[in-house]
Order: sequence, then structure tokens, then C-alpha cells
Amino acid sequence: MRLTIHSRIEPVGQGSIPGKVGYNPNIKLYPYDPARARALLAEAGYADGLTLEAAVEIGLAQNMYLKAAQDLARIGITLNVRAVVAAEWLRKYFSADLGRVDVLSLVRESGAYRDTIRSIETYSCAKTNPLFCDQSLMPDINAMGAIFDLPARDRAHQHIMAKMHYLAPALFLFNHANSTVAHPYVENIVLTERGLAFEKMKIRGKSP
Repeated sequence: MRLTIHSRIEPVGQGSIPGKVGYNPNIKLYPYDPARARALLAEAGYADGLTLEAAVEIGLAQNMYLKAAQDLARIGITLNVRAVVAAEWLRKYFSADLGRVDVLSLVRESGAYRDTIRSIETYSCAKTNPLFCDQSLMPDINAMGAIFDLPARDRAHQHIMAKMHYLAPALFLFNHANSTVAHPYVENIVLTERGLAFEKMKIRGKSP
């Protein structure tokens, strides 16, 4: 069987995806403006640039971070990318003890939950040993625990996401995409938000 997959990765400006509760369609991408970026660095006291250390989990598309490093170099930021094993990455993520590391790779998860609160809490004071903490967000985040009406929850989420876009606790890069491929002999393929429903599958001509 020959398979050809064409995919297009689009940049994003928030930690959610279309179709999920909390995705804010009014949020625009951060503008590509290297001159403005250099001006902001100078305003912050880094007119001569700065050097950052990044820890990237092995297997998590290190080339993607190397490309980010190339882009940052154009505005005077040197990003040294170091691959780390999963155990070291997990220790840094859960303890927030980054040591000499300034940047930690991270995939934000919202697709499987149909709700953006998990990825929001990842970059907030709600996370145990937070990597980023802005107390001004917490009243809105805490209120989400009592909002069960979907339209109201969606609006509340979008409000938080707009604030997070402004605060920029992370470099929002792109939405991760998964490709699911099956042989023609496999039938009853059901893809849920939690993944494939293997119990429903069957081989053509056989019971599941």
C-alpha cells in the first residue's frame, strides 16, 4: 500500500485549537516584526542581545527548536538547544527547578479534553510548582470550576486566553497534528477525542 500525506502547519497565537471550548477566534498571530523585537529587547536592557539555554525532550522534534533558535538569532537572542532524556525533562517540569535552563520544551494538551482549561492551568499559578505565575489570572481560572454551561464556559475561556496571549507565557509555535492511517481491510474505524476506539474495529470478514 502506497501512502502520500500532505500537511500544512499553521502558526498560532494561543494555546487552544479550533473546535474546542476556549478557542478564541479573535486572537491574531503575533506580527513578524524583527525591528520591533530588537527595540523591545533594547528597552528591556538587552540591546547587545542575550543567551538562553533550552532543554528539549529527546524525540520531541528537536529540529523545530533549532529552527526557532535560528529565528531568534536574527534579533540578537542566542538559544542553545540541549536534548535531555524524558526523566530529566519530567523532573524539571514537575519541580520547576530548571537549574541553568531558561526554556523548557512543552506540548500543550487540549485536543483530547474538548476544553482548554488543562493547557491554561499548565501556564498559571494553578500548577504545582508553576513555571509561570501571574496572580491576576487566578480569579478567572478559579471561577471556571463553577461554570458548566458550555456557551458561558466558552466565553470565560476565551477571555482568559486573550489575557494569556497578551502575557505570552510561552512561545506559541503551532498546533500539533496527528495522522491516522489504516489498511483497507480494517473496518469500523472510530476516532474519538481520546484516540482510536479499538474495541469497535474489525478485520473485514471477521468479528471484532
